Parts: sequence; C-alpha cells; structure tokens
Amino acid sequence: MALGDSGSKDEAKYAFSKAIEFDPNNKAWPFTLAYIYLQEKNFEESAKLYERVVEIDPEFGMAWQFLVSIYRELGDAKKRENAVLRMAILITQGKMKL
Repeated sequence: MALGDSGSKDEAKYAFSKAIEFDPNNKAWPFTLAYIYLQEKNFEESAKLYERVVEIDPEFGMAWQFLVSIYRELGDAKKRENAVLRMAILITQGKMKL
C-alpha cells in the first residue's frame, strides 16, 4: 500500500489502529501509525503513539529520537528535556535499541 495520497493514508491509519487493538503489546503498530501522523504534521497524535511505543519498549531509541523532535515542534521543553535525558541514560548504560 503506497502512502502517497490521503485515501491510502486513511486506510493505513485505520489498519494500524485495528492492529493496535488486536495486538496492543506490539510496538511496530503504534510506531508505524505515529510515523504516518508525523508525516502529516499531526504532532500531538504522533507523540501519543510514540509515548505508547516507549511504554511497550522503554529502550527503543528511535521512538525516543522522534519524541525529542516532536516535543521541540510542540514547544514542550520539559518533555523534550526528559526524553533527551532518557536517551542519554540508555546510551551510557549501553541499553538503547535502534
């Protein structure tokens, strides 16, 4: 499924939302759906989904990286600082997964 037009994006969002309902502990579904929202510059929805990803897998570095960028876009310095700190801790402990 190509994500070039809004119809296919809507279909993808629906499919990934259903996948999250069916398999709520699989980080791939909210991660991918968050990326679609990020492409649409829907930072609030994207942040919620990436936050869900790091609840499922707190060591998943790519989700933390996206959150840092999203919090910057949203102007949320406190959340951005906390995400950067979390990444720094994971890196220094050698636990960050990409």
